[in-house]
Amino acid sequence: MTIEQLGSMGEVAAALATLATLFYLASQIRQNTRATRASSFHGVTDSMNHVNVAVAQSPQLTRVWTTGVADRDSLNSEERHQFDLLLLSYFHVFETVHYQARMGAGEGDLLVAEERSLLFLLSNRGVWDWWTDNPYAYGPEFREYIAKMRVRSESLGVG
Repeated sequence: MTIEQLGSMGEVAAALATLATLFYLASQIRQNTRATRASSFHGVTDSMNHVNVAVAQSPQLTRVWTTGVADRDSLNSEERHQFDLLLLSYFHVFETVHYQARMGAGEGDLLVAEERSLLFLLSNRGVWDWWTDNPYAYGPEFREYIAKMRVRSESLGVG
């Protein structure tokens, strides 16, 4: 075998090793993406559950929530503040889900699933009154999304 033939064989071996490395890295990236999405999914649902559990564990907060959803104006000042903070938290989680889906970083299925909850919330006068007073806390893309969701809730007859 000549030096040239050995050099050619070395180049082929190096190319094969490079391809094997690229396939391995692609596999690792896919696995990391799945793990990141799963972690993100967990983080979002965990955040939603924190709000839900806080309301469920307190009869007073349950009353504030159910009253505020129907008629925010019927709450006293302290109750209204509690209700507003609950919705602020809830809608920040919705915004996170929307952002992740828009950027391709989250699970689109989670956005679809949570849209049902969002449609329900937006169909209630107390929630819509709160949103009308508080859209400044959210980005323009999310505000536009909420406007479309409100139209959708009205077209479904739940608004």
